[in-house]
Amino acid sequence: MQSVSDLHPLLLPWSARARSTHRPTTEPLMPRSFATPVTDFPSTRTRRTAPALNSSVNCRLFFASVSVAMDHLYLLRKASTKPDQAHSMEYANWARRAFCYCEAALAEEIATPSQLCITEELVRAAFVRGLGHTKPSEAHRLRTEEPTGFAGAMCWNDPAHGQSSGRPLQHDVAVVAGNDVNGNADAGMITEVKWLKTNKTADVARDLWKLAFARGTSVHSAARRAFLLLGGEALSLSNCLASLRRGGADLRWSNAGRQGGAPSPTTIEIDAFWETEFGRGSFDGLLGWGANGHIRQPPDCARRVKMRRRALWLRTLPNETGNSSTSWRLVLWEMTTHGTGNPRPVQWPTMKAQAGLNCQPDVVGRGHRS
Repeated sequence: MQSVSDLHPLLLPWSARARSTHRPTTEPLMPRSFATPVTDFPSTRTRRTAPALNSSVNCRLFFASVSVAMDHLYLLRKASTKPDQAHSMEYANWARRAFCYCEAALAEEIATPSQLCITEELVRAAFVRGLGHTKPSEAHRLRTEEPTGFAGAMCWNDPAHGQSSGRPLQHDVAVVAGNDVNGNADAGMITEVKWLKTNKTADVARDLWKLAFARGTSVHSAARRAFLLLGGEALSLSNCLASLRRGGADLRWSNAGRQGGAPSPTTIEIDAFWETEFGRGSFDGLLGWGANGHIRQPPDCARRVKMRRRALWLRTLPNETGNSSTSWRLVLWEMTTHGTGNPRPVQWPTMKAQAGLNCQPDVVGRGHRS
């Protein structure tokens, strides 16, 4: 787990961190606080990608993209009636404002010739920076690599087999539970981040399980808010979403109808998803540990959730010769039970009878793999 005091490098624009291995600069490498103005990007004069910015086409694309992202941020701030209150109903707007930082960071990097820095770390760092800068009074609650609440659960088949071990289970970005600036109890937020250059459908499916478990069975207004930030090269993302759809988890990203509005939220029936080969495989992949096939006791979660698109970024850029192009997408979804009635929990005792669990106790002295 990393606390806010460890996150300063992540709160910088990607280029400010990466260029430290290139030409020296006298610009500060770290903002003095999370309240650094959103326009405080490093000067392009000292960036390692200055040759790319000499291209008039890339310059126009870069500054246009950043301008659009900042316009989005301004409108979201203006629309918020309580801009610095981190109660549960405000998280969607907070996440959308932070998404603008991802737009700007991606726009900066796709204008470079190599585009080597377009990574999951870039997206995560920009999102964390956006959360801290757009709501600085709550920045002390920001964490990355936050341990999940079920990482040390007992064996589901037989608690006598002991407690889970092996690789840690973590959330990519978290706003930990606490009190907001007005002293109101707040359940916090979880965000899982993936950037796809290949089809990593199983990894995304495991993230859906982590979000469902983190969100729990609380009513919408009291639940921890759960977001999936998913992007990548267009073909990889499309293939991933198609595989998820076939496996019972339909995530829609494209605008709907002639008016281009957000798509209708889609519903995931968690118990039905678990019964599919794909859903069960990702469930076991997340909760399994050891050489003997142990599965952690799954936490309570709602039987029915909705995936609601909260933000979308698209960009297509031709290569330098103009004979081909590359497209990227970034989408923010919220997993919510809003509109599904009072959340009903998955009946894990019933599911356990169908699970076919047959793990064996670990042999003392031999240890087990993780």
